[in-house]
Amino acid sequence: VKLAAYYTILREMEPGYSFSGYDSGSDFARLISGRTIDEIIPIIDELMTALQVVNPRLYAGVMRQLRGG
Repeated sequence: VKLAAYYTILREMEPGYSFSGYDSGSDFARLISGRTIDEIIPIIDELMTALQVVNPRLYAGVMRQLRGG
């Protein structure tokens, strides 16, 4: 619930958020091109939940990268 509140506040602070401009040339980058963060985050969140169950070590590595460490 706290995370949902954060995203609501964030969305209100930056109502003009643009579409993703990320492009590494990968299939993933191609698929997210032109999508908003609101479309992408739920998919990534579901993936990360599954990853945590299936491969906790890889999940921990991704979380470490997201924390900047």
